[in-house]
Amino acid sequence: MTDTTFIIPKDSFDWIGRLFSRLRIEQWVLLLSTTLAIISTIYCYRHDWLITYGDAESHLNIAKRVVDSLTPGFAQLGGIWLPLPHILLVPFVYFDFLWRTGLAGSIVSGIAFIVSSLYLYKLGHLLTHSKAAAFFGTLVFMLNPNILYLQSTAMTELTLIVFFILSSYFFIRFLLDDTKLLMLIAAAGFAFCASLSRYDGWALVMMEAGVLFLYYLPFKFNPEWFRLQRERVSLFIASNKRTAAERWQRFEGRLLLFMTLAFFGIFLWLLWSYLILGDPLYFTHSQFSANSQQMGWLAKGELPAYHHPLVSLIYYSATSMEIAGTLIAAIAVIGLLAFGFDKKGRHRCSLSSCLWSPSSSMCSPSLLDSQSSSCLASHRTPSSGRSLTYATA
Repeated sequence: MTDTTFIIPKDSFDWIGRLFSRLRIEQWVLLLSTTLAIISTIYCYRHDWLITYGDAESHLNIAKRVVDSLTPGFAQLGGIWLPLPHILLVPFVYFDFLWRTGLAGSIVSGIAFIVSSLYLYKLGHLLTHSKAAAFFGTLVFMLNPNILYLQSTAMTELTLIVFFILSSYFFIRFLLDDTKLLMLIAAAGFAFCASLSRYDGWALVMMEAGVLFLYYLPFKFNPEWFRLQRERVSLFIASNKRTAAERWQRFEGRLLLFMTLAFFGIFLWLLWSYLILGDPLYFTHSQFSANSQQMGWLAKGELPAYHHPLVSLIYYSATSMEIAGTLIAAIAVIGLLAFGFDKKGRHRCSLSSCLWSPSSSMCSPSLLDSQSSSCLASHRTPSSGRSLTYATA
């Protein structure tokens, strides 16, 4: 009997090292997010989870009616849910297999998940200048099981998230260098898309407009500023010490540039509701509106935060912590505080304000009070799954 020894050549696994060295971190993020999107979608498809949410099925059907119904056309988009997620679904629901299985929604949400992951990494690197910190933050997002499930469905959360991240990324790039007007235009364009994806996007538009106000209006009252004004030095020398008139002109011009595009989505939706349904605020009080649903819960005493923004914030924070995980939420809060108190950071207050957009939409009674309470009712009603969508958004 001959004794044989199996020997693996020393250089058999050199290709792994070469692969790691050739791919940049952005490419690894793309590869990993694509892999996770495909695996989670296959898993959910095999378990028949793609249209478990009733809303997911409704989104698919609305898009399908645009191309295949007794009266096809864009009027089928209705006046409750914002139209962009359904418009994105239209090319895919045209194929019956993708529509019936829910895979049409998986394609749209999956692409949004991949793009979100990439630009979340870019945003993290832009703020921290650390590839490790940015990659870790992106991993937290990509490996969250709630995100992985939602990106497999036709729900609208990932559509909002991708436009929120894109708009925030380009908006922050503009704040770091306000001579790059293309960054502001890009931020406004993606904010426009967010405002037509979910009503939470309206808070993003308003918050970014408010950040522009904070960015330009505060004066730099210090001895050097006054000395430069007294000496009337040229604008070239005093470019970083702008006078009040200069700051106002810059603010006015950039605010109008931003608002013209960013707020146009809200205007279009109000105009659509008026032309199609005869009421620009149809989505706030109609039979199928979120407000009507909340009134049913309110009658049962199941909306403890109704007209109480602080209580709403507490519920929203607790639900978000439950979705993200206590440890991750704690790390996020610590990181945000560290960023806010970092005196070396430029415009840290303005940059941090952009991150509060989702919370403001949930806690402001003036912006669709019904949404302020939706995640609260989930803790007190059988439909507990609703907390996932509202806290994630």
